[in-house]
Amino acid sequence: MLDTLQRYIPVVKAIREVADYRRQEVLEVGGGVLGGIGELMPECKFINYDFIESGSTLPNVTNVRSRGTNLQYPDNFFNISICVDAIEHIEKPADKKAMIGELIRVTKKRIILAVPCGREGWKMVKRFGDYYYGHHVEKLEMLDQHLKYGHPDRDEIIHYIKSTAGGDSLRIQIKKNANIRIWYYLITMQFRFPRFFAHKTMKSFTFFNPLFSLFNSGVPLRYIFIIDKA
Repeated sequence: MLDTLQRYIPVVKAIREVADYRRQEVLEVGGGVLGGIGELMPECKFINYDFIESGSTLPNVTNVRSRGTNLQYPDNFFNISICVDAIEHIEKPADKKAMIGELIRVTKKRIILAVPCGREGWKMVKRFGDYYYGHHVEKLEMLDQHLKYGHPDRDEIIHYIKSTAGGDSLRIQIKKNANIRIWYYLITMQFRFPRFFAHKTMKSFTFFNPLFSLFNSGVPLRYIFIIDKA
């Protein structure tokens, strides 16, 4: 939960910067079972677009089971869309590009991408994988996908953004998120002390929020791409 909270804190902030952000549902592609951000922003309604069979049970999240490479919405349908730690789970570069393009297409104002990037971040995930599989038998599909597919480079994501229709007119802010060493200790702590973290929600740890802003220096695990349409 700590690593999940850490990745969503800057996303919440970026959503709340948009005027009238509560007026319309926010699209999240790849929110998974948790429904991602719905727990942290009860004042908003979300559509959780994911191909997994189960979805969020939160009252402010509507689940749509489908793939993000072909969103069934017209152009500029949503004011805001987000995609958090999902792009790296896509194997083919063409599909990564397609999903980013679809997010930009269906969004009128702001798109927020959180993407683990770079070789150093991947190496730290591999270190966690060595720890996890040294102590556990149960497979973690998401972890296995990180290890198999690797992490895209930051410049690769920028290229995908700018190569979309109208990409040259987009304004892009890029922010670091989660120092790789601190991320490693947070994620391993959750598996070393499972009873403490069992049945906890992200809101249970929001008192960590001020500290997380201090944990973004150095080599980051992920980057936050905040994309505004002109």
